[in-house]
Amino acid sequence: MAAGHLHHPDTSADPDTAREIGQIFDCTLPRVYGYILIRVSGHTPTAEDLTSETYLAFTASWPARRDVVPDPLAWLLTIARNKVIDYYRSQSSRPVNLTDWNTLPEPAPEVDADLARIADQDELYRLIAPLNPEARIVLLLRYLDGFPVREIADLLGKSEHAIESILARAKRAIRTAVQAQETDR
Repeated sequence: MAAGHLHHPDTSADPDTAREIGQIFDCTLPRVYGYILIRVSGHTPTAEDLTSETYLAFTASWPARRDVVPDPLAWLLTIARNKVIDYYRSQSSRPVNLTDWNTLPEPAPEVDADLARIADQDELYRLIAPLNPEARIVLLLRYLDGFPVREIADLLGKSEHAIESILARAKRAIRTAVQAQETDR
C-alpha cells in the first residue's frame, strides 16, 4: 500500500472471509489508525505503514482466530501495539525483549497534571517529538495504554527503577516545554 492510501487488505481467501475482513476493516480503520498515529507522534507515513502491516497480519491470522477472538478490534489493537513496539525497537540501539503482549493492561493511571493540560493532539505530538524513542514509548505505554511500571520494565527488559527514571525525565522535559510555552503567551 502506498503511503497516504489505506485501503482494504488484499485477501485471497474465500469470498465470505474476504467480505468479513472488508467489513471489519471498514469498521475498525479509524480506531486502529488513530491508535497508531498518536503513538508515532503524528508521523503520518509511519502510521500508515504500521496500519498496513497491522491489517496484513490480521488478514493472515483472522481465519484461524475468528472462532476464538470475540472482538476483532481488540485483536487488531493487540497487533497494532506489537507493530508500534517493533517500530520503536528498530529505532533503538539496544535490543528489547518483549513478551506476553496479549495480557490486558490495568485501567489507565491518572495522568500527570502537565500531561493532562495537553488537550490538542498536535500539541502532544510536538511535545513528545524531541524525546528519544525509548522515552516516547515508555510514556505512551504508561499513560495512553495504562501499563504499570513493573510490566513496562518486564516488556522492555529494564528495571522498574530505570523505567521510573525514564518517565521522570520525559515528564520533566514535557513540563519544561509546557511552562516555556505558557511564558511565551
